[in-house]
Amino acid sequence: MTAPSKKIAAEVGARYGLDVREMARLSGGYDKSATSWRLETERGSVVVRVDSGMDVETAGWLRDIQGLIEAAGVPCARFVLSEDRAAAFTIAGATATLCSFLDGTPLSCSDLRDDLRKIRAAGRALGRIHRAGVGIEAPRSTVRAEYVEADAGDLADIELDRSRACARRLLR
Repeated sequence: MTAPSKKIAAEVGARYGLDVREMARLSGGYDKSATSWRLETERGSVVVRVDSGMDVETAGWLRDIQGLIEAAGVPCARFVLSEDRAAAFTIAGATATLCSFLDGTPLSCSDLRDDLRKIRAAGRALGRIHRAGVGIEAPRSTVRAEYVEADAGDLADIELDRSRACARRLLR
């Protein structure tokens, strides 16, 4: 493990009472300010997300949203609460959250070309997620000031960008 990952593993161990045996960085995501890691523990796989653009209040709101999504019947990662029942903790100035790991398969360019069932299933799942959140207001602190004034260049998802590029090529 690298030095930052060792520090994260130690914090997760101390706060959640978990023995982190392996740790691997996950690719993708929607925000350059966040990094996600899959942790293998004695109790199974979990994901820790370390986000310098999110505060602890927002993490609690996200935990509530995930509960509503799950109640709507959409498969959803569950927040894992720390031993002191917190939804998040701070590490090196960033907010960290721990969620259950949901195994899945990322959509690739070949999926866009060859398997419309996967694309439709993903679209239906996203629709269910968004319908579950209708009418819910985010705490004001979730809108980072630099995003209000900046363009979407601060938001990034490499896999999504590749999929969009592939879709554009296929539609020409």
